[in-house]
Amino acid sequence: MFYPLERLLNVGKLAFTANGISMTTYNLHHRQWVSVTERLFREEDQSVATLALLPDADGETLIQSDDGTFKKVSAILVWGQRVAVVLILLLMGGAPFSALVWGIRKVLGKLRNTGPFSLRLMPLLSTALLTAFVGLFVMQRNDMLTIGVCSWVAVGIMLLSIAFPLAAAANLFIVYRERSAPMNRLSYWHAVLAAAAAAAVAIYMGCWGLIGLRLWA
Repeated sequence: MFYPLERLLNVGKLAFTANGISMTTYNLHHRQWVSVTERLFREEDQSVATLALLPDADGETLIQSDDGTFKKVSAILVWGQRVAVVLILLLMGGAPFSALVWGIRKVLGKLRNTGPFSLRLMPLLSTALLTAFVGLFVMQRNDMLTIGVCSWVAVGIMLLSIAFPLAAAANLFIVYRERSAPMNRLSYWHAVLAAAAAAAVAIYMGCWGLIGLRLWA
């Protein structure tokens, strides 16, 4: 269930050294393994091997450790995902601040050609629904007695997993419908990009089966 998040976060750079293997995760977390045999390695402060080099069916080498099974991927894929995640976080994370600034300036009467209110509301709503879904999902991940049965938490996760894609779709419809609205074009295109970011997350959720998520089923 958590693999869609883990595949984005748990990415490491592995290097073979004179003594064994070193791995860094986003250049923040560093681990070092010492060679025990040609295929088995132990961490420097441990006596038991916790990492193994395993051949797969395609002839490539898999890395098996206590964090899971890893395989080599292209740098383009890794950096492409990183850039996409950062852009989505900036666009969707900026929606509450944009709505707040818009609301203050609107109350003070300092805005002209503000455009439809829905263009400000929908990105904020999409961000709120996604934040609630991820937050509830992550916070309750270890409480199987709560999310493994038809409880209010599990039902809430399911409803949020449906509400967010619907909000993302509505967001796309609104930016298309209001494409000719008299408003600041920079604000309009910001709304378009925020809608595209929400749609990308919804598509990603759909690809990994996270829409309509019934944890008790």
